[in-house]
Amino acid sequence: KDFEPEAIEQIYVHTRGDMRKFKEVCTDCRDKAKELNHSLIDLNLALEFLSDLPLI
Repeated sequence: KDFEPEAIEQIYVHTRGDMRKFKEVCTDCRDKAKELNHSLIDLNLALEFLSDLPLI
């Protein structure tokens, strides 16, 4: 409910379906959104964490 569909899609793609990593990134996004007082996690916020993932 707190993620834009595009953000969820990109997190899934970047984590290559690894649900542990997916959950970790979602938790990081939620923590950052709470810190910034954002009610919705958009693609830009998600990309901040996805850029740190290693490309395989």
